[in-house]
Amino acid sequence: MRFFTILLLTGVYFLHMAEASGLNPFGIVGSAMLVVTLIVLVTGNYLGALKPNYFVGIRTPWTLEDPEIWTRVHRSAGRLWVVASCLLLVVWLFVPPGQYVVVFLVTVCAVFVVPVLQSYLMFRAKRDHGRTHPG
Repeated sequence: MRFFTILLLTGVYFLHMAEASGLNPFGIVGSAMLVVTLIVLVTGNYLGALKPNYFVGIRTPWTLEDPEIWTRVHRSAGRLWVVASCLLLVVWLFVPPGQYVVVFLVTVCAVFVVPVLQSYLMFRAKRDHGRTHPG
């Protein structure tokens, strides 16, 4: 995490320097969204390997309560984050920055909301399955 933080700050520094010197053809907004997309890609690659903890990851009450839900949610979220990031990188190449902002925001919201919903639905399914049904 420390390495990626330093790498991120270094990238932001060079983006600002390129913008200030007029060498950044994408503009600071387009470049910043590219950096965030790359961060989501790298994070998604490591998300499935996270062990349950209270500091890093998708920390909902349902993932923190059940290690099985934690593992399943983080593995599927990792795949989702990588696929979404790759699609955003392709879109970034072909869509103007003004339109890319909308695609970027919708995608980022989806990759953060979907795992939270998934963790809740998995928790409810597991809770409901554990109940004894009168029959």
